[in-house]
Amino acid sequence: MCKAVEAFLAEIKTKYFHLKINQRVYLYEYQILRVSTMARNFFNHDDSHPVQLTSADIILRQQLEHSIGKYFYNGCDRTIIDLLSACRWYVTTISGVLTLVVECPDQITNWQVLRKMVPMAKLLKQVVTSAKIRVCPPEGQGLPFEMRVDELGVYREYKEGA
Repeated sequence: MCKAVEAFLAEIKTKYFHLKINQRVYLYEYQILRVSTMARNFFNHDDSHPVQLTSADIILRQQLEHSIGKYFYNGCDRTIIDLLSACRWYVTTISGVLTLVVECPDQITNWQVLRKMVPMAKLLKQVVTSAKIRVCPPEGQGLPFEMRVDELGVYREYKEGA
C-alpha cells in the first residue's frame, strides 16, 4: 500500500471515533468518503488533509454524533433517562473531542445530573474512550463542569462499582 494511503488511514483511525455496537467496532462510513478526497489530494501531490471541511465531512460527523448519542441513551437506566428528559442534551465535537453536553434547566436538576456523572461516563466510555461530559448549570448560575471519561479511575463511585 502507498505510504500516503497508509498515513491517511492511520490519521483516520486516531482522529475519528470508533463506534462500538454489538461487540464489533466500525470505523463508520467516514473512511469511504475520505479515501476519495485523499485520492484527489494524492494525484495533486498534496498528501495533507484538507484545510476546510467539506459538507460531506460535516454531515458524516453529525451522523456519527447522533448515532453515538442514540447508543448512549439506549444504554442509560431509567434514572438517567428521566434526568436527561428534563434537560437539553446532545453529543457534539468540541476542539476535536467528542462531548456529551447536558444543559440543566435549574440548580436542582444540575446537582442531580452531577451526581450521575460517573455512571454516565461509564456508559459513554463503552462507546468512545476519549470523550468528555460537560454539565451546564442554568445560564448565569455558575460555570459548566467537565469530566473526561478516561478520568474515571479518580472517582470513588467508580472504584466502589456504583
